[in-house]
Amino acid sequence: MLLGGAVIGIDAAELRHLIAVDTPIDTQDSNGDPVRSWKLLAEIHAKVEHLKANEIIALQTVVGAMDTRFVVRYDAVTRQITPLHRIRYDGIVFNITGPQNIEHRGILLKITARSGVNDG
Repeated sequence: MLLGGAVIGIDAAELRHLIAVDTPIDTQDSNGDPVRSWKLLAEIHAKVEHLKANEIIALQTVVGAMDTRFVVRYDAVTRQITPLHRIRYDGIVFNITGPQNIEHRGILLKITARSGVNDG
């Protein structure tokens, strides 16, 4: 849905940050121990919002621990994103806590995430 060249609900200029979404690949080493590696699912333009303390406190009751929100266009690739995936942005790995199809309209996907927890 376009309105004046922009996706409804967000100006295309706001999607200026390039993020990488990785999907987990679970294998076993030579001893049979599980090993997790990551494969790039997609590079996506996003709006990145670093949340303030009061927003974090208010939202934690809804979506759990998080400190950053990424907003992306909802499409065939982004609708695959789940908390099993991770985001890499600006040299930081983010664990996804909750992707939300905003208003269930299939236009925007809001992804809440937590940095500094582990490697995803």
